[in-house]
Amino acid sequence: MIFLDGVGIGKDDPEINPFARIDARIFNEFEDRNGRLPGQGVCLRTDACLGVEGLPQSATGQVTLFTGENAARYLGYHLQGFPNRALKDRLRAESIFRRVRSLGGEVVFANAYTPRYLERKRSWVSATTAMCESAGVPLRTVSDVAAGRAVYFDPTNARLIRNGFDVPVRTVEQSAEVLVSLTRASNLCLYEYFLTDRAGHRGTLEEAAEVADEADRLVSAAVELIDLTRSSLLVCSDHGNLEDKTTRLHTRNPVPTLVWGELCNVLPATPTLQDIAPALKGYLGDDLGLGDLED
Repeated sequence: MIFLDGVGIGKDDPEINPFARIDARIFNEFEDRNGRLPGQGVCLRTDACLGVEGLPQSATGQVTLFTGENAARYLGYHLQGFPNRALKDRLRAESIFRRVRSLGGEVVFANAYTPRYLERKRSWVSATTAMCESAGVPLRTVSDVAAGRAVYFDPTNARLIRNGFDVPVRTVEQSAEVLVSLTRASNLCLYEYFLTDRAGHRGTLEEAAEVADEADRLVSAAVELIDLTRSSLLVCSDHGNLEDKTTRLHTRNPVPTLVWGELCNVLPATPTLQDIAPALKGYLGDDLGLGDLED
């Protein structure tokens, strides 16, 4: 599972949409034009508004993705940034990580954390970090990046190297290879890429196109490397943002849910964010030989 923060389906217009400026193999679905995916993948246009007024936001969108509960409706509003105590409680009770772990399955969160992050006390953490901490999933480190057991949020490691860490330079494709290798020893492997959302909020259209291209190459390489007879690949997002550089705010655009493998047969044709976790729980329950994890 690759989670891309802040990626919606926008107009086929290179003047506003970074994805329209690149030769995309993966993110070639636009508002008025259907794309085609390699490897018999499927793109499902997914509602991120969840029936709640206002712009979709990260905290409620991600908690909805990872639990199957409508977090925006639960709170009565879209919550930006990091989950509050109420949403952390929902992750603790219902996250896909907790479900898989409680039934003896192996979960890997592939992202690496720096020592500075791990050493400081944090009042606010991302939904993925909160999900790991509440489910007992270990947080991986820069040492794991060096050993090929994790991928930094910058898959090239350029930021780590600039900050003095002894890690190898990697291409995006080499980091995709690391991610795929981690799936072989786990029931569920998740990687979070949030440079897409950051580029939507700041920077130029050209800089945003570089990030869009990096995301496209990462997923494209994963599709080529993964054994789809044994695994499925799911790529999803929490809200629109990067696809419309006329604004620095989020959008109400549908988000792409991209699926390869048997999981294609589980998701509804027109899902909302709320449909992702239940489909995963059913699919992973079969993988664990335990039936639907919702039961």
